[in-house]
Amino acid sequence: MSNSIIDVVIIGTGPAGIQAAIHAARKKTSVLVLGRIENSALYGAHIENYACVKGVTEGRVLLEAGISQVLNFGAEVIPEDVLSIGQPDKFFELELESGTKIHCRTIIFTMGVSKKKLSVPGERRLIGQGVSYCVDCDANFYRGATVMVAGNRSAAVDGALTLTDYAQKVYLVAKELSVSPELMDRLQKSTVEVLTPNWVKEIHGENAVSSVTLEDDSTVNLDGIFIELGSKGALELATQVGVALDSER
Repeated sequence: MSNSIIDVVIIGTGPAGIQAAIHAARKKTSVLVLGRIENSALYGAHIENYACVKGVTEGRVLLEAGISQVLNFGAEVIPEDVLSIGQPDKFFELELESGTKIHCRTIIFTMGVSKKKLSVPGERRLIGQGVSYCVDCDANFYRGATVMVAGNRSAAVDGALTLTDYAQKVYLVAKELSVSPELMDRLQKSTVEVLTPNWVKEIHGENAVSSVTLEDDSTVNLDGIFIELGSKGALELATQVGVALDSER
């Protein structure tokens, strides 16, 4: 397919990209999906609130099933990132990390956002095993547990307050809290134990999170840690072909 002009190239292998690929392929157009499913925010999640899914399902399983559907409808999937996009003529030209160049008529961007990481030892290895980036998604799995939220802004404070309805013990670690007076008042009146100024140095655990080491070299025993540092957009590639992006809010 890479030597011909492709009708539709979809960048992103999360739920939006998979659904777009299924619909496009069913229209009998040539479709190519680019990206790795492990880069999707869904990959390390546990799903229990999605229609027609019984019990708890791993996000990885749903994504793998989706990619299988995409292939069954005749689309092609290349697990590579796009390095650059240009439009030297009436077609778009995409350069992949392997050096391969793809030419297409239409591009659909479905990269969404990626959660900002702590980038500390143990974090990546324990994603989905006690490391989470979504309180609303995973709070229910930590009923009666001991958890920590890492973050400096309102999302972290709000997440910690939400977790008090589920967990037995909630810590909030922050370098410096920057939130509204109203939210700070709610935090101070809650049962959340605030550890500041401090930060996460390392996350420990074999098959699941068991503790964290903080920058002051103290150790806190935990069942899970929620990292609430906000999100970063993944649409910078679109600007290379003149797409105007909304400013971050």
